Order: sequence, then structure tokens, then C-alpha cells
Amino acid sequence: MPIFELPTEFNIYSAQKCHEALLACLQQVHQSDAQAPVLHVHADQVAQVDAAGLQILVALGKTAYQWHLVEPSNVLQQACQDYGLQACLQQHTRTDFTPESV
Repeated sequence: MPIFELPTEFNIYSAQKCHEALLACLQQVHQSDAQAPVLHVHADQVAQVDAAGLQILVALGKTAYQWHLVEPSNVLQQACQDYGLQACLQQHTRTDFTPESV
């Protein structure tokens, strides 16, 4: 089960590094032997987020890759609400995640 951990500071200062790491992870998932690979993006540790961090999630949502946002922090949820991105958050959030469920 491929997992990507969003950084605690998911903002303009970490955006480029996070974006590059996320793309590398997505490429590994896509090249895996799994029939329908899904990347699980864990967001429970996000304590700071700005528009740059949210832009990464929006861009990810526009790709053909399958992904789920797992346990978005309250800070991330509030930022999505503040920027009108609740639909994106709801579309990709998985609330029933357990390592056994994938």
C-alpha cells in the first residue's frame, strides 16, 4: 500500500520539495504491478498550510492518478473551507482507512 506523508508545514517553503517527492511517489505507484494502485496521502500531521500547499492537492485532484487523503488535520480542513475547496477535500478524503482496508 503506497503511502505519502504530507509535511507538518505544508506551505510555500516546502511546496517544491513536497511536489517533487509526491510526483516521484506517484510514478512508483503507477509503475507498480497492482491492478488499480491508489496512493494514500496522510495529512494528520499538517499544522501549517497555505495556498501553495492547497494548490498541490488541487493539481493532484486533476491528474488521472487514484489517491485518497487520509485523516486530514483540522488545520487542513479549515484551510480547505477558507479557500472554498470542501468539494475537493470531500471527494478525496477516506475516513475508513486502516492498513488492513487496502
